[in-house]
Amino acid sequence: MRWRTGSAPSIDYWLSVTSRHKSMWTSTISVDAQDHDIQRIIEQADDVAADRMLEALSLDDHPQRDRLHAMFLAFGGMARAAGRQWLVRSTLKPRRSRRIAHPIHC
Repeated sequence: MRWRTGSAPSIDYWLSVTSRHKSMWTSTISVDAQDHDIQRIIEQADDVAADRMLEALSLDDHPQRDRLHAMFLAFGGMARAAGRQWLVRSTLKPRRSRRIAHPIHC
């Protein structure tokens, strides 16, 4: 299944990098984006991340690409919230964060 083979390494990498760079990652996701330039940069980064996930899953030419892109943007928001619970509030363990980010594989 493409989801299992394509997304697991990406999610594991994200968790690893997030853990190693905790303070930088948490300060970045905690930015109050009332500044329009900062908001635009954050949205562009989200778009790039969604595009990369589509590429990793070989879905970048899928006929429903725009819909899948939107779904990955929503997923990214959930992943950031899980990361915040794990790294800032200590209410999730890394293993639980991985299950939230990749429920099919775990």
